[in-house]
Amino acid sequence: NAQIRSDATIRANIPYSFVVNNTTLPEGTYVITVSDPYGSDTSVLEIRSANGKTAVLFDTDPITGPRLAPQTELVFDKIGDTYFLSRVFLKGNEGGNQLLKSKTQRRLEENGAMAESHSIPASPLLAKSSKRAMR
Repeated sequence: NAQIRSDATIRANIPYSFVVNNTTLPEGTYVITVSDPYGSDTSVLEIRSANGKTAVLFDTDPITGPRLAPQTELVFDKIGDTYFLSRVFLKGNEGGNQLLKSKTQRRLEENGAMAESHSIPASPLLAKSSKRAMR
């Protein structure tokens, strides 16, 4: 499975503001799910603040790794003082989801800025509890 499962829900406490799909989100607790858990397309994900006030849909591409993901985690590219959500991994999967780069991130990299990679551990939630939490 190269992308996160359609019934997967990932919860993470992100300690800094970050950019997803050209939208800057404040630090806080977020939940990531597949946008359409009943469809076959697991490339569009949604990140939603735990309080439900903010949500952003974003496109991803599947990425594969040399081994199963040892933990559920979110990976950010830091350029200057800005963090960009870059990849999402679910523990036990052979791969994950890589976000398409935002316009800002592409522009910074084209101008020679180098990205530092930062990982945040996340918690996979059981499918039953995630469906209840999202209602």
